[in-house]
Amino acid sequence: MLIAVISMLLLLGGAVFVWHRWSLTQALTAQIAEALFKKGIRVFETTLPERIGHFAGEPDLWLKKRALEGMTHVPCMLVASPDKVANSHLLTYWEDVFACTISEALWKRVSKTFPAFKKLHFKCYDVMHAIDATAGLYDIYARWGERPPVLQLREEDKTHGREMLRQWGMAEGDWFVCVHNRERGYSPTDDHYHEYRNSPLETIIPAIRAIVAAGGWVVRMGDPSMTRLPEMERVIDYAHSPHRSARLDIILCATAKFFLGNTSGLFGVSTIFGVPVASANFAPISALQFTCRDLSMPKLLYSERENRLLTFPEAFASPAANFRFTEQYQEQQLRILDNTAEDIVGLVREMLDRVLGGCDYSAEDEALQSAFRALFQPGHYAYGSAARTSREFLRKHLALFTAP
Repeated sequence: MLIAVISMLLLLGGAVFVWHRWSLTQALTAQIAEALFKKGIRVFETTLPERIGHFAGEPDLWLKKRALEGMTHVPCMLVASPDKVANSHLLTYWEDVFACTISEALWKRVSKTFPAFKKLHFKCYDVMHAIDATAGLYDIYARWGERPPVLQLREEDKTHGREMLRQWGMAEGDWFVCVHNRERGYSPTDDHYHEYRNSPLETIIPAIRAIVAAGGWVVRMGDPSMTRLPEMERVIDYAHSPHRSARLDIILCATAKFFLGNTSGLFGVSTIFGVPVASANFAPISALQFTCRDLSMPKLLYSERENRLLTFPEAFASPAANFRFTEQYQEQQLRILDNTAEDIVGLVREMLDRVLGGCDYSAEDEALQSAFRALFQPGHYAYGSAARTSREFLRKHLALFTAP
């Protein structure tokens, strides 16, 4: 098996090497690794494959970056194990677009036996993590623009999805929105670090009703640890459905009219299939949604010391603009305010206008967008994002553009 993996590495580079009795010296493997490296061959691994946002976003960003650099003709290997990834069905899609896939355990054996191959190994630490720095994802998605997605849903998955939607009562031509809110249950072991990213379910219920009033259905995403939705017409609480599966998770995110989310990474599945995303309760304040199709709005910062909201210029001039851990806000006596139900309804109505073909922005709206974008400087997490901020949110908080 070890030899097979090394052979794959060699074949990927289009090189032919001869060795004696199937044993490679370290000197020869170093030469091989260098040759493959110069050809652009890489062994790609996701930083946090067990988290859906990373397992969706990082391979997508890597492949798009390679395409933008004219490297699509150079194959790459993916390191991933079905039992260690956030969604095993998504892995089958990545397997289709990477030259080959090997398990984490096998890669560790290869790289331990032949350390020279570590040179080919790559992880996107700066693309999504980016602590106190600009995330590389924004530049990649901005340059990608309106190009088609890397992944396309398979016909058999489309058929399976349509059948499930029919079972839920949707007719041919009906459309739906995936909805998700971040709660403690997803990651209880480390939620104390990130609980500022959570938001209450009740604040998205009016937005759900707004989607239904516009003629759509709602599929609430998540898992059984989440708070149950009240019974509502044309609303499927998929988080508590017996039909939940890794396959259906991907199909729903890939076929929704749009995804209503927050800072939890599930929206990334919609992103990689080209589905627009509208996210409420984004934090830190320097974070924005990812692509030119997307909308978002941040949580505001309230200073307990001064008993008032921080203005936008104050917030962006402060280190708090990039805070990523709950204790950082606590140490600075800053309270993070959730978006109101009214805010989220405004966000949803704007996205409905965009996806249903009736969105017009006034000169005032564009001026507010420009003013908000101007607050982002190099080093802010979302500097360079092509996404827009909710127009109703900016109109409502016009006073926060000026000094107190």
